[in-house]
Amino acid sequence: MKVNIKQLADLVELNYRTVKSRLRGLTPLEESSKGILYNSADALALIYQPEKDSQDGLNLTAERARLAKEQADGQSLKNAESRKELIPVSQIKEAWARIITSARNNFLALPSRLSRILETIDDTAERERVIDEEIRAILISLAEDKETPGT
Repeated sequence: MKVNIKQLADLVELNYRTVKSRLRGLTPLEESSKGILYNSADALALIYQPEKDSQDGLNLTAERARLAKEQADGQSLKNAESRKELIPVSQIKEAWARIITSARNNFLALPSRLSRILETIDDTAERERVIDEEIRAILISLAEDKETPGT
């Protein structure tokens, strides 16, 4: 089918100049009163061929889409942060440092605390129960993010 640039622009819903630019280099079938006529199959193949906007093969349309996606992702992160759905890394580090320091201090204090308690207990089963109870108290306090009583 023979078509001119205006017909092609209307068909593919692109600007006349864009279609004309993409057809550059395509040999027309003929010139008539309707203008320069092209084979529609050849013309459409050129129009829909991926653009190469520079010598290094970068596609301007693809780069714009990538930039738009990055901007949208950045805005999504800002929105999530403003809704308090994200926690800054510094706060996470501080929380873990506090938990680890608390665990360290509680476990280092355990021998002196247990030595005082165990001095008065002669029964081995009772000593094991007291040790178990003290360790569990530390672990529960860590799980609840509280300081262990007696430290």
